[in-house]
Amino acid sequence: MVIGDYLSVPKCLKDEKDCIRSRVDPSGIPSHKLFVFDGYDVGHPLGRRWHLSFYPKLEEGFSFLGLTIEHYCKNFSVVPPKLRPKKIYILGKDRGYFYPPSPQLFKRDMWKRISDKTGIGFTMGTFQRSKEIDEQRQKNDTSGYEKAKKFADFEPIEGIDDIGTQTRSQFIYQIQNHRAVIGLGWPVQPSTPLEALCVGTPFINPVWVGRRSQPDRSKWHSQHPYLAHFDPPFVYNVQDQREDDILESIEMILKKPLEGRFIPDELKIESYLNRLKDLVEFDWKELSLQKNNKKK
Repeated sequence: MVIGDYLSVPKCLKDEKDCIRSRVDPSGIPSHKLFVFDGYDVGHPLGRRWHLSFYPKLEEGFSFLGLTIEHYCKNFSVVPPKLRPKKIYILGKDRGYFYPPSPQLFKRDMWKRISDKTGIGFTMGTFQRSKEIDEQRQKNDTSGYEKAKKFADFEPIEGIDDIGTQTRSQFIYQIQNHRAVIGLGWPVQPSTPLEALCVGTPFINPVWVGRRSQPDRSKWHSQHPYLAHFDPPFVYNVQDQREDDILESIEMILKKPLEGRFIPDELKIESYLNRLKDLVEFDWKELSLQKNNKKK
């Protein structure tokens, strides 16, 4: 198997001189051995079976390879909920997420209100663009300074403690020492909620289509479509613009916290290796021949 992304694989399939096996290049890569693996799920020129997905999407025809964080997240301890401060970490590295054109799922003044009602604090670690402006000025980089100046810092959000950019170890520490992680809607399907669950921190997953009207969760539009299939104490699915949903989730998190690690079975190392074995041993050449015969 040769694995690439949705840009490199189509390019290779068209390159009969230096990439794909052809009459011109008989030593090239056989087309049936070339796979796409990424989180965009845009498909593959040979069909969706040749597109390996991060999360299960078998009903859409993709092959599920998945991912696993078990091998490294278990290196981090689980801090008992009672030892954690009453804080929730907001997922996002940019204050711009609170302003258009980013999706505005919650009102900016909501965080202060919820904090006043519940005693819960909110933390966020964002990139401070003003620092970049200073760096460019010190370098006498006129073009860089002007570019950075266009993206001056957005105003701080009342009710949120912005602790700035974090190193990887600092970020994990924050996740370990908060009661929950809450999303803002962007980016879609990030890995951080899985890391949080692995250190015993639940995820509050915003849903903007389907939560109250659609029983089939695969049809929901949410920040993390995969985790939308899970329930408390692991995942709290909340409707956008519904402050009461978040208040209810916080109340449940404080009363019945997640007491240990949670890794979905299909994202554990053993399951991942079994899927990898099945993919490697599958007769992809035969499947490609069948598809070609159907086209004739």
